[in-house]
Amino acid sequence: MQSKHLYFRLGLINLAFVALLGFTMRLKILFEIPFLDYRNLLNAHSHFAFCGWVGFMLLALSVHYLLSPEARSRFRFLLLAVDATAIGMLLTFPWLGYAGASLVFSSAYVVLTFVFAGMFLARLSKASDGNARMLMICALVALIISAAGPIVLGWMKAVHSTNAILHRSALYWYLHFQYNGFFTLTVFAHYIARRPAAAGSTGARKGFTVALSLATLPTLFLSLLWNNNPYYYGIAAAGVVLLIVALYFFVRLWLSPGSLASYRSALARRLMRLSFGSFILKTLMQIGTLVPSLGHAVFADRPVIIGFLHLVFLGFVSFYLLAQLAEAGYFARHRGSPIPAYLFAAGVLANEGLLLLQGLGILLGTNSRLFEWGLLGAAALLLTGASAMAVTAVRARSYIREEAAV
Repeated sequence: MQSKHLYFRLGLINLAFVALLGFTMRLKILFEIPFLDYRNLLNAHSHFAFCGWVGFMLLALSVHYLLSPEARSRFRFLLLAVDATAIGMLLTFPWLGYAGASLVFSSAYVVLTFVFAGMFLARLSKASDGNARMLMICALVALIISAAGPIVLGWMKAVHSTNAILHRSALYWYLHFQYNGFFTLTVFAHYIARRPAAAGSTGARKGFTVALSLATLPTLFLSLLWNNNPYYYGIAAAGVVLLIVALYFFVRLWLSPGSLASYRSALARRLMRLSFGSFILKTLMQIGTLVPSLGHAVFADRPVIIGFLHLVFLGFVSFYLLAQLAEAGYFARHRGSPIPAYLFAAGVLANEGLLLLQGLGILLGTNSRLFEWGLLGAAALLLTGASAMAVTAVRARSYIREEAAV
């Protein structure tokens, strides 16, 4: 069968295009570029980021680290087809927006992920770790459920519905089950599957798995509190309790012996710390939105919303994915290639810091145009780091090591 490195290299190339779209959007904000439509760029950026980088890489990691070697071969062409649909969105959304061709590719991606989920779940029973298996099952269920959001949005567009509440609810439905469902649960399914069960950590592993999995549904209502429905607050409060329990067990798990013992790469360990630090911050922000005044302030402040989404997408998930690539032999120090990874990390931290300051500026009425220039610089760092990582990965064929277990 094909090496996992084919998919890893494709993922890094896709990340470079995600960064290029993000940089172009920042340019579009500052400069008039008549032949580019900002909304089309935004749709292309979001779709390709979800499908071509994070979604594709999480599916590839799941196949190559959670299934037996015999089962992996059945996903060879399916993973390539998933990537092909993402590339189709990359080529159509910037120019057409929501039109026939782009909708065909995005619909095909949803269908392929459904097929993937069915095939994967049928072969997951042989996974050795029960906690990883539970997390992965819940992750794929969340992936399937999330598709209801785009389906509703597509229906609204087809019938020319202007129901703003339904539109916003469908959007938050999709984002929640992607970010807090599929992305988060898949990351931890992979982490727990490859983490040795250290003495005294069994209870923390189980507690974290159960609490995080159970929290996925009720925490949806944290992003729907703007409906001012008292029942939503009750359900969201139950979700917050589960998040607090999950966070408690996660800290215990992370601080227990052997937390990062399976990672030989120093860069991988640093990226893992950044990833898990982002997860803790993301969870605390989720918990905080239960406070009405804070929740209203956050959901009304666009830079804060974008900062939260980027915190999950770039800080938590992307750092985790890059850590797995570093451990697989990419960004090896003797080739000088850790530098692009550090550039990318600097771009992520700069982006988050500037979005936070911009959000505070809007709340305090002291916003400045200088933030847009700073965010353009952060986007340039992301693009430089991502592009250099992609080039390094393509040139790495002769020295990337294959792990003995694969």
